[in-house]
Order: sequence, then C-alpha cells, then structure tokens
Amino acid sequence: RDRSTWGCVSCDFIMRQRWQWAFAAVVVCQLLLVTSTWKNSKKSHQISDQLDSHNRGHTDIDSDDDIPQHERGQPIYEVLQNGEEHIETVRYMPITRVKGVLFIAHGCSHSAIDWFVSAPLCERCFGLIEERIISETAVRNGWAVVTVSSVDRFFMCWGWGDLKRVIYVLETFRNRFGLQTFPTAAFGVSSGGHFVAELAASTQAKSLRLKAVAVQISSAAGLVQSINIPVLFIHMPRDTVTARHVDDDIQHLRSRAILASAVTCDPLKLSPTFLSNSIPEVSTEASTNIFEMLKSIGMIDESGYLSKDPRESMEWRSKAREYSQNDTLVPDLSSISEVLNKAYAIHEICSEHSKLMLDFFENPEKTCANQLTC
Repeated sequence: RDRSTWGCVSCDFIMRQRWQWAFAAVVVCQLLLVTSTWKNSKKSHQISDQLDSHNRGHTDIDSDDDIPQHERGQPIYEVLQNGEEHIETVRYMPITRVKGVLFIAHGCSHSAIDWFVSAPLCERCFGLIEERIISETAVRNGWAVVTVSSVDRFFMCWGWGDLKRVIYVLETFRNRFGLQTFPTAAFGVSSGGHFVAELAASTQAKSLRLKAVAVQISSAAGLVQSINIPVLFIHMPRDTVTARHVDDDIQHLRSRAILASAVTCDPLKLSPTFLSNSIPEVSTEASTNIFEMLKSIGMIDESGYLSKDPRESMEWRSKAREYSQNDTLVPDLSSISEVLNKAYAIHEICSEHSKLMLDFFENPEKTCANQLTC
C-alpha cells in the first residue's frame, strides 16, 4: 500500500510538472513571438525612414563619421603609391557634414597644389586665386575636394594614362574615409575639362557614383556618345572654336535625353581697384598703379576693357614688376596674370559660376529647372 500510494503521489507530481512546463513553454513562445514582431516592426520603420530620407535627398543614410577631426578644415598633401607609380594629391575635407566628393582636374602647366593656400600639412600649396576661390567655395558648401596632378610633368596636361590613376585615388580616399556611398562630381579646366568628360564617359563612372561633371574652357569632343550623366559647360565666347564645339556637344547630349547646359565667362571691365578687389594680397595702391600703367601702354580701351591679350604681351609684365609686390607675374604661377587673363576672357579659369556649378552637382534637375536651360 505504501508503495502504491507513493506511486500515485509521484504520478500526480509528474503530471503537475508536465502541465507547468507546458504552460511555461507557451509563455516563452508568446514572448518570442512578441519580441520578433517588435523587432520586425522596428526594422520596417527603420527601412521606411531610410527610404523617406533617400527620397528627400542625401541626409540620414550616409555618415561621414569615419573622417577624423584632424583631417577636416585644412588641405592635406599626400603622395599615394600604386605599384611603382607615385601620385601627387591634395585633399580638403569640410568641417561641416560631407555632401559628396568633388574631384578637380587642373589645366596644362598646373598641378594639384595650385588649388589651396599653403598650410601646415600642405606646405607646397600656393593657391592661385581663381583655383582657391573654386576649391574653398566647394569646401564651404560641404564637398570633400580631391585634386590630383597629371602624370605628365613636362607640359602638365592630362593623357590617357591618367584615368586609372585618378580612379585609384578616388577609390582609395572614398574607402579610407567611409565615403563609398556618397555621390561624386568632377570639375576640370581646359585639358582637365576634357579629362573629366573622359571620366564621365568611362565604365567606372557608375562605380564611382559620378553624378555630374563641369567642363570649363573645353569641349567633350569625341566623348558625348558615351556620357550618360548631366554635363555643365563653362566657356568663354571669345574662343569661338571651343564655343562652337560646346554647342555641338550640348545638342548631341540633349538628343540622348542627357541634361546639358552652358554658361559663359565674359570679358570684365577693369577699374583702379579691380586687382585689389579680386586678389586679397594686392593692395589698393598697387592695383591702382597697375591699372594706370596698363592704360598708359594702350592695353585698356575707352570702355575700360582689355584691348590686348595679356598672354601675348611682355611689356606689361616688365612694367608691372615695380608694383606687383610678392606676385612673380610668371605665367601660370601668378594670380595677377591669371586675373587679367580672365578679364580678357579667351582661355582662362574663372570662378564666377562656382556656386551655380555646385548647385548643379547637388541637384541637376532642380538647377536646370530654376537656373539653367537644359
């Protein structure tokens, strides 16, 4: 009897334990189901938020947190090594949040260091005035600027061998600073203008997330059939040959439903303070003296415009040295020379449309609708 009673008690105990375990299992399953539902709901909301953010523009999805603070707010010179190649570069990261990566290609007789003033981490930089206005405007507007020197260091123009070097530099910096998902834009001058058109026509344009390019004082001759992104041309109408090629390029691009437009840099009227207003390092006195000297040798007409191409005259350089202060007046190394070339407006870099260009890079469709004819 004792054994039988014990058996019944143990059976009853076991049954109660089974019911308790079953109840616990049901509770655990319900908790897991609720947790899973909550996580999926949270994930759905996150994805929805990201999609909304993407539809609004480049805001919350991408982060530039991988850019160290010491990298920001100053030009940094670096020679990258790719196999046996040594590639001269300068980068300038904005203090504010990055909108995208802007590659800049110099013209012939120039290099990567022309775009920034000398700084502790770029002592070789010397910053010609038009170049630095463009680069500083871009940085202030949130673009991470990258400049590269062409492989040709004799004529300092761009050639076919430069494409892979520039792609290597852009991929290196995008990966190093976590900018792989950020858009890229490109701006080039003269030889560099045709080179950024080549970059736009390349098969790597998509992987670089190349969004738009600006071609200055050059055309995209021979490349328009392969370009599938918006193009802004900036040229000088006095150069009638380039102007004609630009018109042809725009028509070809538009015929393929590619956004394309052009703006011009026209001749500028000179005044006694023209140089001092254009170049911070030039004093009002020096500017006035150079203006009066140019008038005295017949280089300024009755309307106040340059009557002769400064590139073709050595007389004004020899006479201006007395007032030029620290400017060497050496072609392609002188801000005074550069600004006078721009004023004559046949073939020189110009910064007048920098903000418009950046607007075009950020939102080509909106800029075309509101500010340009595309």
